[in-house]
Order: sequence, then structure tokens, then C-alpha cells
Amino acid sequence: MDFKKVKDVKTLIDTAAEGVSKVLSGKPDEVKNGKITDYKTAIPERMIMGYKSTRRVWMGGRELHPEESQRVWNHSPDGFSWGYGGSGPAQLALAIMLKLTTQENAKQLYQRFKWEFVARWPDDFSIPLKDVEEWVKERETL
Repeated sequence: MDFKKVKDVKTLIDTAAEGVSKVLSGKPDEVKNGKITDYKTAIPERMIMGYKSTRRVWMGGRELHPEESQRVWNHSPDGFSWGYGGSGPAQLALAIMLKLTTQENAKQLYQRFKWEFVARWPDDFSIPLKDVEEWVKERETL
């Protein structure tokens, strides 16, 4: 199943269970030598995924909500968006950074992250969490 096309939580959970079963069975088509080769069928716990029709985002298998990041800086009272360089993408970038690093580092990194990642995401996206974690690690200062 293509996670970019998942539209509801039940389908997401069912698809995640299917991916976990493949890995546990030792016969995953998308995992070779410990590396995911097909991110479309990768396990949601290691992905950041968003769906434009609902403006909902999942990170590491859990839904990401804008309220925590809005308490730090309320760019977008309407919540998250992506695919351009506005306030909704800034809110999403800040929310993701707050989950991966300290609040001080998040404040320093989120605008750059927005332009390098969030502004470029298509309507429905799924990206490896590992790529973002590595990006943060290379840039953390505190």
C-alpha cells in the first residue's frame, strides 16, 4: 500500500501492522541489509507523513498536533500546512523540531527546516524520520 494515499487512521493502522508483519517474518520486500529501500511501504513508526485533505501529520506513528508548537510561537492558528513557505509550514516545522531537539535549538532551526524540507513537500507526503533526525543532529548547537 502507498502511504501517500492513506486517508484514514484505520487504514494507516492496518497498513502499519502489515509492514510490521513483513519485518517480523524476515521477508520484508522493502528492507535489505538493514536499509529501507521502498519508503512507500515503510513502517510508519519511522516516518513523517501528512495528508493535505485533512491537514493531519503523523510523526513516528503518532499524530502531531499544533498546540504545543503554538505555545512557543503561534504562526498559524489554523494549524499545519506544507508545500510553500508560509505560516502553516512554519508551524509544522517548529512542531517537528520541538519533538527532535531542545526548545532553544528548535527555535534556531525551524525556519531553515521549513525552507529545506516542509516547503518542498507535496500534498500527501511520507519521508523517513531518520533523514530529519540526521539533519537536526548535523545542525544542533545546544
